[in-house]
Amino acid sequence: MGSNSDEVQLPFLIFNENSTIIADYGAYEYLEKITVLKNSENELDAIRITPKHYMSIAPIIENINGDLNLSEPQRTDQIDWLIAIKPGPAVLELESRVEPVKKFKLTILK
Repeated sequence: MGSNSDEVQLPFLIFNENSTIIADYGAYEYLEKITVLKNSENELDAIRITPKHYMSIAPIIENINGDLNLSEPQRTDQIDWLIAIKPGPAVLELESRVEPVKKFKLTILK
């Protein structure tokens, strides 16, 4: 069994539904921008990832604090990846009626 120093550390970052990067652990150097798209009712619709250079493997996107279904990344053109967002099966009823800002983790596979 290898030591911890033998583990592969993939670059990742955390961003929110406003496309704001909360924490970057090396992934942003591979990206031009992250855009969270919303529909006319201001509901989350999709995430567009624009890399600085061609990525043959799509980044991994995870919803880390909500109940959203994320589709498999699809190419929208030669470079960008698009991940569609659908509401999850459980809708939480919060007393305050204020939903927390959704956060996502993006991991770059290199």
